[in-house]
Amino acid sequence: MSENDVIEEDRVIVRVAGKLDVVASRAFEARLLTHVEGPQRLILVDFTPCDYVSSAGLRVILIGAKRCKAAGKSLVLAGMNKVVGDVFRVSGFDKMLMIEPDLETAIARHG
Repeated sequence: MSENDVIEEDRVIVRVAGKLDVVASRAFEARLLTHVEGPQRLILVDFTPCDYVSSAGLRVILIGAKRCKAAGKSLVLAGMNKVVGDVFRVSGFDKMLMIEPDLETAIARHG
């Protein structure tokens, strides 16, 4: 876990800061999967402080989404800037994942 993670009763907010590239993706994957195994039913990934996502980062998000689905949990992504959002759109991940424009909207719509 990280000091950037906010754990609440039924949800956890995981913030992605800087670049989610091949170097950062390992640590992020460990954090994300720790939360998937936790008791919260909703995992919100806040990309607001993130300015770049590589294919390695996309892979981690996909792994997290599959594990969440298998565990009966929801994974919602939020707060992507244009560059990060374009990576998700070009890859087609925006069709497979729940993506909200910002964290406030994600919380309002999903809990």
